[in-house]
Amino acid sequence: PGLEERSSTSMKERLREMLAAEDAAKQQLPMEAFHRSLPWRFCFCGGWMDLKWCNELWSGCAITINIAFHEGICRDECGLATSSRKWAAKLWNGGMPKHLGPLRAAQFLWGAENFDAAATEERLYWAGSQDHCGLLFSGVNKLCYAGGRHWPHTVVSLCDPADPRQAAIFAWLERVVHIVDIPFVSRPPGYNSQEVNRLKDPSVPLAE
Repeated sequence: PGLEERSSTSMKERLREMLAAEDAAKQQLPMEAFHRSLPWRFCFCGGWMDLKWCNELWSGCAITINIAFHEGICRDECGLATSSRKWAAKLWNGGMPKHLGPLRAAQFLWGAENFDAAATEERLYWAGSQDHCGLLFSGVNKLCYAGGRHWPHTVVSLCDPADPRQAAIFAWLERVVHIVDIPFVSRPPGYNSQEVNRLKDPSVPLAE
């Protein structure tokens, strides 16, 4: 007595409303709120090999390192896959997807960020898959590209610190790699680093 009559349908609708409100609240948070809940991607070398118009001319690899947040270097538009991190925050409300493995999550993230380019063909710019793989694959990753494809054909991951050989590589990287803060100006609005592409200019010979 005194309780409002409820059906299972009304209770499910109320639950959906509560979840939607929670999601909306998270979407309004600044990216700073997710500095430590989402990983950061450092590209060690080979950064443009994940673009099909590069690897169709020459195969190669990108090496990515999954790093933890550091307030001295991790900021917006600093070359650490920050645009892809923003898409991850939208997709999974600032956290890592627990219902997906790293590979599938990276594929979904790549697809979300590149939807305009892939589905509507209204955009020339492609976000390279090394950003998404580097964010979702832990440890150090060798991503191998060839044949004019967006996705690596082979991935070699080192993510086991209990393995002595891998631990030695991790220790070496921590010893020799130094990320420093330098003054820079962010890209202007609408800037497209891929708009001018002269890799197929016949006056530029291919390396033999």
